[in-house]
Amino acid sequence: MEKIEKNSIISTIKKVPFYIASDGSNKDDFKLYSLVVTFHNEETQNIESSLLSTSALGGDSTGVNIAILILNELKSNNIPLENCLVLSADNAPVMIGKRVGVAGILSNEIKYLVVHVT
Repeated sequence: MEKIEKNSIISTIKKVPFYIASDGSNKDDFKLYSLVVTFHNEETQNIESSLLSTSALGGDSTGVNIAILILNELKSNNIPLENCLVLSADNAPVMIGKRVGVAGILSNEIKYLVVHVT
């Protein structure tokens, strides 16, 4: 992704509500997680979905590690966590678990997070 486009997306989601979707690739020793954000672009008056990042996960694919990866991406770009309203994920326990799944961990950090299972 071009840096200009990513900066534009980050600038927008710092100001408006958005939702995130994430899924991983667990091919052998290479674990890649994409983070897609959907938001209302006030400039174009459209709902847009864009790839915010694709990050390699260094450790095991646990809910804790995946949640930390997502939180680090948002926090490192100074994106207010309260702007994230929804997590969309598949129904894998690692993603939707209430205690140590991504949904449970993010819900502890983001008070009004809604979890949508796709």
